[in-house]
Amino acid sequence: MITLPLLPAEAVQIGSSCFSFAALDGKIYYFSNLDVCDFHDERDRGAMLLRAAKFAESGVRRKDLQEALGISRSTLKRAVNKLRSKGEASFHEPRRGRGASVMVGETAEKANRLLASGMSGAAVARELGLSKATVNYGRRKGIIGNESPDGRSPE
Repeated sequence: MITLPLLPAEAVQIGSSCFSFAALDGKIYYFSNLDVCDFHDERDRGAMLLRAAKFAESGVRRKDLQEALGISRSTLKRAVNKLRSKGEASFHEPRRGRGASVMVGETAEKANRLLASGMSGAAVARELGLSKATVNYGRRKGIIGNESPDGRSPE
């Protein structure tokens, strides 16, 4: 355990609690009085939200956390609810994206083949990891959906 003789000059006090934090050498360190009690990479927002939720659950005033960490009331509320319902591990799960929003090259070719074989737009979207809106947009703009099953454009 690292014990510091004084809080670093950059440390931000979290309300009137005994907790503070500081960014040092690419990491965020959390202090309880003068002792480092936790840390994470400064770019890891999920780790920061986990710490915020844990502080809130341990009795630190939410308003103090919001001000010190620069997060909104709703963000903190979502983090606390996530901690309660899904646990700590949920803050480290990769975020699901919306899927690709543009269809080009090989993806467009695959979509054309699948549509030409009779597959629905929704099924094509699922198969290729795209949103239904992307497939529908591609069809409206003529990017996909204008090939015959043998791969040739209709003439």
